[in-house]
Formats: sequence, structure tokens, C-alpha cells
Amino acid sequence: KGRLFLPLEIPVNDTTLDGGQMEIRVTDTGGRTGIGTFNLTAPTLIVSPLTSTRGSLVKVTGDGFVVTTLNDTPRYLIDIEYAGERVATTEINPLGAFDANFRIPSDTKIKSENVVSAKVRQLASDAKAWHCVPDASIALEPTNLPRRGELTIKATGFPAFQRVWIKVGVTWVVLSGLYTDVNGVFTHTFSLSEATPLGEQIVMVHTPSLARFSTVTVSRR
Repeated sequence: KGRLFLPLEIPVNDTTLDGGQMEIRVTDTGGRTGIGTFNLTAPTLIVSPLTSTRGSLVKVTGDGFVVTTLNDTPRYLIDIEYAGERVATTEINPLGAFDANFRIPSDTKIKSENVVSAKVRQLASDAKAWHCVPDASIALEPTNLPRRGELTIKATGFPAFQRVWIKVGVTWVVLSGLYTDVNGVFTHTFSLSEATPLGEQIVMVHTPSLARFSTVTVSRR
């Protein structure tokens, strides 16, 4: 009846690596040609979370990459790059997918949007996504406390290895001994003095090159 059934392994070349609509032509010895089309999955990359601070752990998930056939023992390697810097390497599984984790480099600029790329080693195949590093900030816990109550400050995005000063209202409460780490992060807990004014007070965090503030409400016991 002129029918033809045969398995066809999609070749790995510059035409197929990017995915998209592909055309197959079958020609018999009588010169008759049949044409068919199919959609080949394009590589995709998902980054989670999309926004996080320097030093935080990020997960990348890839799909639609070149697969390893059953007769191939070694798998293709994927290099993960963040803003052009290689941060992880993993293998593509037999289904053309992968999962990997990496930490945001400590020298990444705050308030920046950076390209995350997954590149197949030795092949012209890759996928890209975006990740954002937010501005420097401080978080206070709790935001309402009495005099002599303990206040915890968690700061992120500050310059690395810099001295920190903290002021509540008009009173300096930390003047020495506190520094940011390699990711510009620190956590510090202290008790408010009995002389702290009541009501809403500004909590200011200073380093030699950056300052951020938030507010806390001081109440009677």
C-alpha cells in the first residue's frame, strides 16, 4: 500500500540544536517525495527564586536539551554561568533535562539584573534566564517593642567586610565590633535602653559607604 514505518533518531547538528519546526522529506527510488513537519522542543531554563541576595542558594532547571541515546555511556555536560562566571556544572539526563544549584557570587552588584545561562559543553546549544539581586536593606524584628526589649536587625546587600554603626533615634547603640561578612550581610541583636524615647523611632544602619534606615515603635512595658 506504499506505506513506510521506520524509527528515526533526530541528529545533533546546528539545525536541530535550537529546536523549532523541522521538516522531513522521504523520497523513494521512483522519485516520489513525501514531506512532513514536526516541532522540536527548544531548550528552556527556569531560575528559582527570580530575586535573591548575594550568597543565596538558587536552583536552575533545564529541559528540552540534547538527549543521550541508550548506546551512549557518557552524558552531555552542562555549564551554568551567572553574569558570565561559571558557577556550576552538571549532566543532562537521558530525557534532556537537568537540575542544579549554585550560590549567587559575593561580588555581584546590588540592584542588578543578571543573565543565567546553561551551555552544553562542546555543542552550540544553550538557554538563558534572568535573576535579580535586590538593593541593600534592613529588616527589624519585632517592629513594636518596649524599652529594654530586644531588637534584632538583619541586613543584606551592604559592602563586604565593612564596619557597622547603628543608631536608634538620636542615640548610637553600636559603635564598634560589628562588621558585614563576605556577602555584605550581618545580624545583630541588642536591648533598647530605658532612656529610649517612646513612639516611632528611626533605626539607622551605617557603613563607611552606605546607610539604610527603617522604623520601630517603642512602647511602655
